[in-house]
Formats: sequence, C-alpha cells, structure tokens
Amino acid sequence: MGKKKRPLTTEQMQELISEILEATRKVRAAIQIERSSKLSVEMEKATERLNTGPVVVGEIDPTTDPLVKKAQYQQSIAERMAK
Repeated sequence: MGKKKRPLTTEQMQELISEILEATRKVRAAIQIERSSKLSVEMEKATERLNTGPVVVGEIDPTTDPLVKKAQYQQSIAERMAK
C-alpha cells in the first residue's frame, strides 16, 4: 500500500499558494495580451479610417473614437499585467 502523506507545513502551503497566484497572474496576463492583440487590429482599422481620404472635421477623432480608446485601454491593462 502507499505511504501515508504528511500534512503540509504552513510554509509549504504559503509557497504553494504563492506559486498558484503567480501562475494565475501569468495566465491572466496572457489572456489580456491575446485580447489586446485582437483589439490592436481594431485600432489599426480605426487608424486607417483616420488616415484615409480627406478628414472631415469631427468625422474621426482619435481621442474619442471608441475603437481607439478601447484598444488603448486593453493595451495598458495587458502591459500592467505583464509586469
């Protein structure tokens, strides 16, 4: 039969919890980077719209365009999570 397992010490539990939290942080960062890369495509499209043809005043403002703002927000989150 198998050996009886000893309970983990507080230190071992803390180490395990730290490893789990670190792995969770890395997974979340990877998910944010994935989302960010998808949104960067949307940002490129918004930039293309901004850069093509004559710009009519008020047509596309990069400071208020929802695609640009959303992509910038997601990018900043991904960068913070990756640290």
